[in-house]
Amino acid sequence: MMLQNRAVAEQTSGGMTLGEMCRFVQSSRWIFAKTMPQNPHEYTLRESAASQAAFDAFIVQIRAHGVEIVFAGSRYTCLDFAGYRFWTMGAPLDKTILINGRRLTPTEKGNDR
Repeated sequence: MMLQNRAVAEQTSGGMTLGEMCRFVQSSRWIFAKTMPQNPHEYTLRESAASQAAFDAFIVQIRAHGVEIVFAGSRYTCLDFAGYRFWTMGAPLDKTILINGRRLTPTEKGNDR
């Protein structure tokens, strides 16, 4: 995933700086979700995360600062960040095995951090 180039150092209330969030996204291995061609996106897996603490902290950011969006009849908490939308499937933190992400559309970019 290639994040938009921006200067970020602000501390968020969840304990992860925006710079740390960028580093997490950029250092993660993102896999195209082949089974969802109608909703093109990528995901990264907990098992491949370089840091379990950063994986968990990013999920906390999504849940603390995201907004609820309904997609295909289900509710997801989504965080728009650095040109992308990130979400999980809603399992408890210790049971969450992946983080999803996709590029924001031009009409969605107003909510981006």
